[in-house]
Amino acid sequence: MNEPLSTPSIREELVTIIEMSKLLEKPLDPGHTIQGILRLLSQLCGLNCGRVSLPNEVTGVVEVKYHYGLWGEDVTRGRYDVGANEGVTGRVMRTGVTGLVPDVSDDPVFVQRIAEKAGVASDARLAFIAVPIMESGTPIGVLSAQREASQDRSFNFDISLLRVASAMIGQVLRIDSFVAEQTHNLRQENQSLKNTLTAGEMVNNSVAHGIIGTSPALFEAVKQANQVADTDAPVLLKGESGTGKEKFARMIHQQSSRREQPFISINCSAVPMELQEAELFGYRKGSFSGATASKAGKVQLADGGTLFLDEIGDMPLTLQAKLLRTIQEKRVDPIGATESESVDFRLICATHAPLAEMVNQGAFRLDLFYRINVVPIELPVLRNRDGDIRRIALHHLNELNHAYDRNAVLSHDALALLEEYAWPGNVRQLVNVLERATVMTASGTIDAGLIRYILGNESAVQVPGAVAADEKDGWSASDLSQIGEQVAATRADSGIRRYEWVRQEEARAIRDALAQTSGNRTKAAEMLNLTVRQLRYRISKLDLDKRAAG
Repeated sequence: MNEPLSTPSIREELVTIIEMSKLLEKPLDPGHTIQGILRLLSQLCGLNCGRVSLPNEVTGVVEVKYHYGLWGEDVTRGRYDVGANEGVTGRVMRTGVTGLVPDVSDDPVFVQRIAEKAGVASDARLAFIAVPIMESGTPIGVLSAQREASQDRSFNFDISLLRVASAMIGQVLRIDSFVAEQTHNLRQENQSLKNTLTAGEMVNNSVAHGIIGTSPALFEAVKQANQVADTDAPVLLKGESGTGKEKFARMIHQQSSRREQPFISINCSAVPMELQEAELFGYRKGSFSGATASKAGKVQLADGGTLFLDEIGDMPLTLQAKLLRTIQEKRVDPIGATESESVDFRLICATHAPLAEMVNQGAFRLDLFYRINVVPIELPVLRNRDGDIRRIALHHLNELNHAYDRNAVLSHDALALLEEYAWPGNVRQLVNVLERATVMTASGTIDAGLIRYILGNESAVQVPGAVAADEKDGWSASDLSQIGEQVAATRADSGIRRYEWVRQEEARAIRDALAQTSGNRTKAAEMLNLTVRQLRYRISKLDLDKRAAG
């Protein structure tokens, strides 16, 4: 493939540069573009056996990545240890200085591992030129080629042309790296969304309503909700605070035949008792002092759609009787009205209180209990949803990064702590902790120290049953409080920044990930829950390239 030519003129040099630049206008294909540049250098200027050598991401050894005019065996031999200052290529990679060998057969530095002589006279002397491919003043690779030393042509001419070519190749590599990183980010976001999908089609529908997870406990609850969604049967959602009762109610509504009609929600514990009747059933103008105009209640507004009564256990007994009549007769009596109005709505109720016990104690009407408890669905607490904490954390961290314009990631140790915690406040508490960690972290990593500190502060909030739940899972309230105090004291004593950008203990995990992925940084970054840019930054700061090469 060597094609010696007569001495090119300045005009031919310009033609070569123009033809190389045309390759950059085509759709991005690094292999095709770089090989095209090497082909032009050979065919138009006699700079043969061109190759682009790049460092192996794991070992740091410089290897031939792209080439023209070389055969497989030659390529595999073209490996140079930068740390050992091996060969001209290795020296150029280490120093960033152009390398020139006028006669490769008479130079002690030149390591003659690649020397394609097809089409070259047996007694011809070969010259070797290597120029660095630079990025921000640092060599990221080496472009090299050979030519017949006897050609009546200044080496400065060839060096200048190769420098132009190396700049173009560097641009191609940078664009390719950027596209790879952006693609990785998109894949990571896509994977985060996939992690939120549950095992079946019914659970897939729940994701759109913010119900994240794949645990059997969640799957069973979603399955029950989907089975009754397209009916008018009243549903009673039971579960601790923060388990997502309103999300389930909205999901049931959206999968029913009433999806195009209103979804009206009211929290019975959030409305004062004396105002609940007016809020629920509405009133007529002049029915009481301050009623300057008629107002429709939540029941009327839900006509044709779904009425969601959250924390129905907090509804006073007197109002329970009126609600029961509305459910039975499908008619509502606004305050001050002389005639009732016809209404048609699907009722979904929710409570964290034990309604059956309240019935036994006379605090809740038995007849209303039977009306609303047609389809009871128990929503699982977060601590019983195996594997879901990780998925929920990654999903909401992604949303928080967008909301706060951050690029925070969870370390493996921090994620492990989240999975060990009992979460008495369930998903709502988990999201709160993540939001606090996202805005508090002084670096791009939410580490175990920060999570321990935040969870230590959480122990100040006493949720009924929380201490027992925490101790059951190995996290007592006193333990968390002590952890929080210890972390705070450590910070106060040290007088240093709370978190460093890169920690030395990350080195081993990064080396292991790179080894498992055969040096593929994109896959390794995904394993470490990092972006490619973050991984590259850590490799540089921890000198992992140099260690691998040495």
